[in-house]
Order: sequence, then C-alpha cells, then structure tokens
Amino acid sequence: MRTGAEYREALHDGRRVWVLGEGLIEDVTVHPATRAVVDEYAAWYDRHADPAWQDVVLTPPDEQGGRSPWGYIVPKSAADLGEWGDPSRRRPSSAAAT
Repeated sequence: MRTGAEYREALHDGRRVWVLGEGLIEDVTVHPATRAVVDEYAAWYDRHADPAWQDVVLTPPDEQGGRSPWGYIVPKSAADLGEWGDPSRRRPSSAAAT
C-alpha cells in the first residue's frame, strides 16, 4: 500500500485535467477544484499505516497474519455490506478527527 505522499507524487505523471469554466489545470494536488479530493485520498492511504486506524481500514488478520484494505475486498454477502456500513467502524474511538 502506498503512502499519501506517494499518491500525490503519482499524480504528477503528465495527466491533463480540465475544470469546467477554468480550462486546463497544471497541478491537481494544489488546484482549489481538486485539492480537497486529493487530500482525502492521501489521508485514506496514510490511515492504512496508522496503528490507530488499522482495525477500521484493514480486514482482521488471516491465518498467516496478513491484513488487506477493506476497500479492496469484494463483498460476498449482505452481512459483509452491513458490517462495512456500521458507523462504529468508520473511526477508531481513540483517533482524533483527521
């Protein structure tokens, strides 16, 4: 899993992005129309390495102790979807708002 900084750097790959009413923007990581989305995705990546968030954003350990990001898991049942929608899983009780 990459870090938020690696995600931001990956966005500097020569992509061309146009914003309605403004035209071509040079850098999606700092432009007012796209910066907030980039910030949220970077924070999502960083939460995977934050011990306070791991029980929220990662699956329980498998038989080998490995964990996967919930965002990469395909639901297999309605119960899976119900668990993902549980508000208590969205933020660790010890984490400050990030």
